[in-house]
Amino acid sequence: LSLKEYDTADIIKILVAAVQLNLKELIIYLQSFLIKNKSDWMEKNFNLIYRTSFENESLLELQNYCNKLISKEPERMFESQNFSSIPEKVLVSLIQNENLRMSEIEIWEHVLNWGLAQNPELPSDPANFSKDDFSLLKNTLKSYIPFIRFYDLTCKEFSKKVLPYKKILPKELYKDLLDTFLDLHPDIQNILILKLLHHNMLN
Repeated sequence: LSLKEYDTADIIKILVAAVQLNLKELIIYLQSFLIKNKSDWMEKNFNLIYRTSFENESLLELQNYCNKLISKEPERMFESQNFSSIPEKVLVSLIQNENLRMSEIEIWEHVLNWGLAQNPELPSDPANFSKDDFSLLKNTLKSYIPFIRFYDLTCKEFSKKVLPYKKILPKELYKDLLDTFLDLHPDIQNILILKLLHHNMLN
């Protein structure tokens, strides 16, 4: 099978069709061809390749290719114009990547922004959220919260970026995080702020 004359987008379509028909040898061949011969095109159309590979479990070679690339250059996905439209499964696979060269607070902010983009009716300022607003966002992000390493945040990051959205966290997780940051960062100002927030959360 000669693919040199085929448009790369058409090869992707053939690959998806091969997956649907469970043509294993063709799936392996097409993935190998794309990685060896069409890497430039795939980098330029990374969102399409990433989504296609992770929406089809049998495309392991493409998944590995994407994971290696995104580990080095996470902005390819997180800062793309189409980030807010990526499916839940794809976002979960992204934040589970252990080799991602991105700080945990950046990951949290991107996940949070993705959740807000799914619910454009929410106020831009969490201070104006109603109880129902928090419930809506909590339900949207419930699959991602377990994969965020909140304990790796600094006290300042936790105070500024997480506490305003504390009501979307499981209560036990929030209480444990609060206790952890109080123990690790016992400066008076933060203790006062966090204790007040703790009091508000529990009452």
